[in-house]
Amino acid sequence: ANVFAPGSVGSTTMLRKGTVDTDLSVLLAKSLGNSSGSGFKSMFFARGMNNAGAIVGTFDRPVTLSDGAVSSVGTPLVFSNGTYTTLEVGPYQSLYPIDINDAGTVVGTVFRKNTVGPNQSLPALWVNQQLTTVGDVSLSRHKPLSINNAGQVLLVGDNGTSLTVSPYDFERQLRSSSMVWANNSVTPLVSPNNDGVQATAMNDQGTVVGCILSAAGPQTVDARPFIWKN
Repeated sequence: ANVFAPGSVGSTTMLRKGTVDTDLSVLLAKSLGNSSGSGFKSMFFARGMNNAGAIVGTFDRPVTLSDGAVSSVGTPLVFSNGTYTTLEVGPYQSLYPIDINDAGTVVGTVFRKNTVGPNQSLPALWVNQQLTTVGDVSLSRHKPLSINNAGQVLLVGDNGTSLTVSPYDFERQLRSSSMVWANNSVTPLVSPNNDGVQATAMNDQGTVVGCILSAAGPQTVDARPFIWKN
């Protein structure tokens, strides 16, 4: 787990195997670099692990800019059997791996800057640490949640699920949508009454669970559990 402590202590990620704990942040810092002298520590943010013990995540190393401000350089990687392999970045400004299946296929997001309009976050796949597939613009409002061993990716609409602070936020939750992305095609999860669909998990058979979101009163959301399959 990534636990932020007060001040500049930073956080760490521990891998427990049996009774042995390994600090992955410290281990990776030996190869990728540690603090910039700013007081901030390098950190490994683990996001997913498969049944072979391969862990995917991002190693963030602080750097001090010329004006004295502190920024960070992120290295996306797969850590396995005591060593790491970096993920291909391609032409994208930044990327964030999220999950890895037992075949070693990684799913995450890449960020593309636009000269006109807002920047776009697109779902992406890595095979053997090489960037192989990037979703098109139609998926820019969806984020991957997980990838199963069949290579199916569960995408959830980034429409906001925070506490309601305005009527707009309330309505935005009800427009939440989810879909299964496989072989660069998508299958939307459509509720019977066209309510919002917020998926939460998917198994290796492609069965999805989550909540159907509908209006239950003034700025009140009714979340009903569902199972979606076949």
